[in-house]
Amino acid sequence: MNDEPIGSDSDSENDFEVEIVRDRNLMSLENLNNTIKQLENEFKSDMYSEVEKAHLYTMLSYFHLVERGRKRVEASMIVAEAAGKGVYHACCIRAWATNYIQNGAIPISRQGKYPKTWSFLWDKDIVMQISSFF
Repeated sequence: MNDEPIGSDSDSENDFEVEIVRDRNLMSLENLNNTIKQLENEFKSDMYSEVEKAHLYTMLSYFHLVERGRKRVEASMIVAEAAGKGVYHACCIRAWATNYIQNGAIPISRQGKYPKTWSFLWDKDIVMQISSFF
């Protein structure tokens, strides 16, 4: 029986080691080559919006840097800085890349998908009341 209490540091260290091994398997050179080829094919297709193509290109750049030996955090920071973004965008790039490897899905842009259905400014009475104050 193990004398260490549940939730001890060794448990979290073991979980961390398992996570590292899983990540290394996801980012193996063979897997990266296949992923890059898939992304290049998807980038050439016309089925994505401009925002989604930007995400594809970002992930493709990231995977090329990782393939050439850059560490994942360093590669994502390089790509984010090239896009004029910061640390948060670098984290997003790594999340998009992991999601793409695990699920084969790119991030879907919801920008403009939920337009406002009604505005107070469309009501003539309200506009008249507002204009009476000026």
